[in-house]
Amino acid sequence: MPHFNQFLYELENLHDCTVLSFEWRPLDQNMSFEIRDIHWNFEGMPGYKGPIPGKIILQGVQAPTIALGHVPGPFIISDFAAEQIQEDGSGTASIRFWHGGVIKAPYKQALFPDIP
Repeated sequence: MPHFNQFLYELENLHDCTVLSFEWRPLDQNMSFEIRDIHWNFEGMPGYKGPIPGKIILQGVQAPTIALGHVPGPFIISDFAAEQIQEDGSGTASIRFWHGGVIKAPYKQALFPDIP
């Protein structure tokens, strides 16, 4: 399985993808993002396979920063990046949304779908 940052790189940081649901479970230390189509950034291009939903789960999340402000409509990702990646695969997820919201979540492990 590729590293989380490679997954994001291959999908161009999920630019313009719609988040169907976002869940933060502090007691479980999990944060998840259900994405309508992980390939949305490639829609209209040759080779676009059609909508492929996906879910990203960040485990071991502690003390995230969640600043969403007023959400005028659906959550549209501007940039979903993995930063400060460590040898063990831990790091910090930085998710920016088109309406100006941002989530920064230090995580120990990221689970993500295989890229078809």
